[in-house]
Amino acid sequence: MKSSLKEYERNAQKELSNFKIIFFHGSDWKKITKKSVEAANAICGENSETELRLHRFSEPVILKDNDLFFTALQTRSFFPGKQAIIVENGTEKLTKVISECLDQIIPDDGHVIITAGSLKASSALRKLLDPHPKCLSVAVYDESLDNFDIEKILKQNELVVSDQEALHSLINHEELSSAEDLESFLEKLKLYKLYDEEPVSKRDIQELLHGKSSVKDQDLPHFLVMGQAPKMLKSLRGLALLGRKP
Repeated sequence: MKSSLKEYERNAQKELSNFKIIFFHGSDWKKITKKSVEAANAICGENSETELRLHRFSEPVILKDNDLFFTALQTRSFFPGKQAIIVENGTEKLTKVISECLDQIIPDDGHVIITAGSLKASSALRKLLDPHPKCLSVAVYDESLDNFDIEKILKQNELVVSDQEALHSLINHEELSSAEDLESFLEKLKLYKLYDEEPVSKRDIQELLHGKSSVKDQDLPHFLVMGQAPKMLKSLRGLALLGRKP
């Protein structure tokens, strides 16, 4: 089953256990790696690696010794719970092994999560996995963020924007073109809005993106001792403008 990243995040990731193979491929390697770990945690739980229920294999290791791969897939851990294998940096060379895996895999076996770079739709591995009912094939490419992406990340960071103008200033700014850039910026924005219950405005965003501050770290304890909350708040915002955490 083929899926775009957006379709995966909206629907398919809720049903990961229905697929024995999850295949992330495309040009955004950082995001592919992140999604593979998230998928493993969703299927097996966050302690799966320490409980020996999550294994990692590189393609050369699998090609050198298929038995290691199949043994890890079929052998149960001493700890209860689902198992998975992450196959890193896969290419077309894996096609034969993965085809055998699909033929042999049974419900009690672990799940396989494969990561790969950009592969043509005509490549042997994609021709095998894209249409297969036991597989979820997710294309992960560099793409600009839309309103849905921005609002989702804002919600995750417990931030509320004042209006559409503020939202558009986040969407359209060239320095915030990826989810990683936006999340990094929102970390500073949360500090900037500390103790400020007003929604995030366009002015807040512009000040944080372009503002300058001469605040010094040593000002904070002084304002704290003196009980000067407004000046302390101003200093915290100034540190946020500099991209520093107190």
